[in-house]
Amino acid sequence: MLVVVEGVNDMKAVRKTLNADVYVLGTATRAGDPQVHNELLSFLSKYKGIVLLLDPDVAGRQARNILNKSIPECWHAFVPSPLAVATQARGYKEVGNIGVEHAPPRAIIEALKRRRKGVEGRNEFNKENLYDVGLVAAEFERGGNVRERRNLVCGFLGIGMSDGKQLVKQLNTYGFSKEDLAAALAWAEPRLLANPKEEDS
Repeated sequence: MLVVVEGVNDMKAVRKTLNADVYVLGTATRAGDPQVHNELLSFLSKYKGIVLLLDPDVAGRQARNILNKSIPECWHAFVPSPLAVATQARGYKEVGNIGVEHAPPRAIIEALKRRRKGVEGRNEFNKENLYDVGLVAAEFERGGNVRERRNLVCGFLGIGMSDGKQLVKQLNTYGFSKEDLAAALAWAEPRLLANPKEEDS
C-alpha cells in the first residue's frame, strides 16, 4: 500500500504510526501536476493500493477530487477534522491549523482501515435529502444554523468544509452511506446546540 499525503510532516505522522511507503505531494496544489499524475500511475503496478490520506480541509478536498478523476483506481481515507487540529503553535503552523500531521496514531489507523473507493455516477444523496436533515436551506431562506451544522458534519466525515452542492458530490463520490451521515448528524447536533450561530445560509 502506498499512502499519499500533502506534506513532509504528514508523512512523519504516518510513518510514526505504521510501516508504510508514503508519497508526499508537497502541497495540495500539486495534485493537478502532470508529473504527480504520471508518478502515481506508475506506482499502480507496484503497490496493492494507492490511498489518499489528505488534510480534512478545503485544499485537501480539492486535491482529492482532482486525483480521484485522474487516478480513479485510488482509495480514499478520511481523518475527521476535530482529530486533526493543532492544539499548540509550532513553526509556521498556528493553533487551529488542520492537517493529518496533527492526528493521533489511532485516527490515522482508523482512517486507513475504513478507506473506500471513489464511485462515479452514484446518486444516493441529493439536495432534497440534505434539506430534510437541515444541511441545506431553501432558496432565500436563512436561519436554522444550516451552515454551521453542515460544517460540523463535513468535519466529522473528514471531507473539508463544503456548500450544499459540494456536500452532495462528496457524499456520492466517496461512497458515504445514509448511516455515515446519520452518525455525523448525531455527533454534530449537541455541539450545535451548545454553540448556536445566528447567521446562516
